[in-house]
Amino acid sequence: MISDKNKTLLHDVTLMVGMTIILITAVLPLLGVKWPMARAIFAGGAALVLAARLVEVYKGKNLRVRRLYVLNKVAAVFFCIAAATLFHPLSAGNDWVAFLMAGAITQAYVLAVLPRAEANDKGNTQ
Repeated sequence: MISDKNKTLLHDVTLMVGMTIILITAVLPLLGVKWPMARAIFAGGAALVLAARLVEVYKGKNLRVRRLYVLNKVAAVFFCIAAATLFHPLSAGNDWVAFLMAGAITQAYVLAVLPRAEANDKGNTQ
């Protein structure tokens, strides 16, 4: 059985690796690098992020924090949709960028608001 500490470490590593893969493969086209495997690697990174986000569980009762955890999952879905548009034959060349930006903006919002909401939640329960 895996301890809670090891589960947290595995989650954090999976999330960091997935986000790093997404970042690197998203920047490659901006640098003019045309690498055929980049689409598949981007999709793998998006799948890692989605897997990491799906196992996140908020056990508290604060509705705002719970919604922010759901928004994290929505951002991961946006990353997966961006990956899917890379493989879709009818999508225009840069459709994936719109979904990537939607996921990134959602992720940035949650990153900015979640620590404060969790701190307020802990402050109200004590």
